[in-house]
Amino acid sequence: MEAAWTLILEPTIAVGVPALNMFVPTSQFYSTRPKRLDAVTRAFDRRRGGLDLDEKVVTTRYADGLPSVTPSTRSEMLACLTQFVEGDVL
Repeated sequence: MEAAWTLILEPTIAVGVPALNMFVPTSQFYSTRPKRLDAVTRAFDRRRGGLDLDEKVVTTRYADGLPSVTPSTRSEMLACLTQFVEGDVL
């Protein structure tokens, strides 16, 4: 991982990171987020049960890559995502 970071050149101009790191949620974001979160958690549950993914999960690349994630990492990620589904995290 560290080797990958060394390949990125230092910027030649100053950039205001706060200006680039701005996100304004829209009503579409709020309506789409629960659906995507549900799709992701269902996919994690299917993989935990040894099942193939039966639907698109956010993107094709996400669905294709999920089986290569180790079961322990998927379990940790699912536990984290479940907090959002259950409303424990704002």
